[in-house]
Amino acid sequence: MKAAGRKKHTSWKNLPSFFDVSGSVSVATFGARRLPEIKALWSQVEQQKTQLPSISAKALESGGGKTSSRHLRRRTTRRIRHRFPTAEKPPSESQCRKARRRRLHMRECEPTPPPASDESSIHWIANHIWHAKRFHMCHLWNWRVPLLHTNRGAKAALRLAQERTLVQEATWCQRPIHCTCSDVPLLAQCLQRVIPSFSIQSSRDVHVGSGVVHEVDSFPKRALGPIRWIWMRQEKFFKGVDNTSVVLLVHPCIQQSVLRELESIAGLKLCIYTEQKLCCLRLRGFQPDVCIAKASKGLFSLDSQNEVDAFFSDTSLSHLDATQLNDANADLLIVKDATHDNSVTCNLGVLGFDIYCSAGIAKSFFQALVLSGGAAPIGLTEWSHLLQEAHPPVPVFPGDWPDTPAGVEYWQTDGVWSTVRRYWEGGSGRVNLCGPPLRSVQWAELIDDVESEDVVVVRGADFGKPFEDALAASGSAYNTHETSQNNSRRPRRSSSRPFVSTSKLSVEDAKAFVASCNALIQSLTLPALLLCHITVFGKGVLGPNDKVFVGQGQLGIITSASFSPARGQFHGIAIIGASRFLSHVAEAVSSGSNAFAVRECDGKRSIQLGVSVRRGDQFVFGTLALIL
Repeated sequence: MKAAGRKKHTSWKNLPSFFDVSGSVSVATFGARRLPEIKALWSQVEQQKTQLPSISAKALESGGGKTSSRHLRRRTTRRIRHRFPTAEKPPSESQCRKARRRRLHMRECEPTPPPASDESSIHWIANHIWHAKRFHMCHLWNWRVPLLHTNRGAKAALRLAQERTLVQEATWCQRPIHCTCSDVPLLAQCLQRVIPSFSIQSSRDVHVGSGVVHEVDSFPKRALGPIRWIWMRQEKFFKGVDNTSVVLLVHPCIQQSVLRELESIAGLKLCIYTEQKLCCLRLRGFQPDVCIAKASKGLFSLDSQNEVDAFFSDTSLSHLDATQLNDANADLLIVKDATHDNSVTCNLGVLGFDIYCSAGIAKSFFQALVLSGGAAPIGLTEWSHLLQEAHPPVPVFPGDWPDTPAGVEYWQTDGVWSTVRRYWEGGSGRVNLCGPPLRSVQWAELIDDVESEDVVVVRGADFGKPFEDALAASGSAYNTHETSQNNSRRPRRSSSRPFVSTSKLSVEDAKAFVASCNALIQSLTLPALLLCHITVFGKGVLGPNDKVFVGQGQLGIITSASFSPARGQFHGIAIIGASRFLSHVAEAVSSGSNAFAVRECDGKRSIQLGVSVRRGDQFVFGTLALIL
């Protein structure tokens, strides 16, 4: 019987080769086996060569034929599970059973970029190495794009937006194009042929605007995507840019299309802006101005810091107001983004500032925002969920832009967007490559006898105001005062009906309403689509490509959906036919059916249309509101 607690004797066979049987170091044996290596090192020191001489493999062999124990080996090839998704690679029939069942290494799980003609075609963001250690990276449009943080999902980003500042390096998604003309009026006239909302406020030193770019002289049809432009009076930030030129910022998937359209305009001189690499840092969430002020300490002079503080303290700033900071160390352009109401809590994720700077300062300033300012970095997936969480939700390009070529390509199951859809359509940003297959959307189902190329989406309050007035006039007047939602005491039981039905119109008002809807339908000379926001009533789940019904007729298709922590329910963005929408609203009012409801969000009430969403064999009920 063995004594308890006795240590197990270590066999000499498990010891390294330069140990003898007694476990002691044999100096003679160790020196003889390492003598060639010592001699080579001595000759290197004597001759003062720059490179070590080649040492034969025989001199480095142990000679004992032993291998170290498994726990002594360095596990340098272990797989990091949370870094890359599982690769969809079928096992080869030529491999043995052990090789087929072996775990894939990290190098096999990493998404392989498509073959490029040369290395210069692959572009890197300024903080690529920093993001590659913390984000899922993907090769898109010759850029290495950070998609999703490896240690947290999109749901965590929605929570962090209420208590911290979020920062995203959006250099890859805002590619600059430099346009020059002989004078400012001619420049505006030429660009209005592709950007109808283009304008320049010459009274300011810096003017920033945004809109939708179309093909030449084809508005409102043939839209290409969103665009932003920057005009400056003097050449301070952009090299070679004066008051007769403008810098356009577009998505990389439509950059070549926009270039072709601009080249067809006579009088414009354009080029891809390559004088210096322009970087964009996007800050959103809780108190981004405080984060920028903390990060600027130590990087800029005191005068520049005071100028930044004065810009943030100005309460009269509106959307896209900008200031230019010309410091001895670097030049910055800070643009305010305020498209939504700042009193709504769920809008913090889309309100903030965009900082444009050179690549030299972008790296140090980004790290200062994270370390000194306490900002949390996000990727493309978190940014798309922040846009969906806003009230009203912001359409995400290109999934919610069906009238663009990029939007049509997005819904193809085998396109370049298939990898991005795995992240966007996953719950809270989770990636599931083995999930349900991606589905395409047939936009012709929403409008009768029309091709997808002829579809026009109504955007902006100028064109969408008649449809919003029609929905608001479908019910009688209701009180708009704040309700008990602002009460600090939490109710012990949830309300059985989160919204109330509207009162029916009188007979005369109903006839006048139906006549106005029919006149609006007759005025639609183009097949139009409307963007709308659908919120679930009660329990239910929404997903992309779910069909929206009013009664027995199909009204539209959901393009993006997710769970909203602020609302406590699923919601999403849908595309509906404008003529079918007016027909169903007029029919509901004339028949007197109870198809309208009043819903409230942050103390503001609105009349919405009751709809049903079919998801497989199940139906989910909700309400519909228009997005302008």
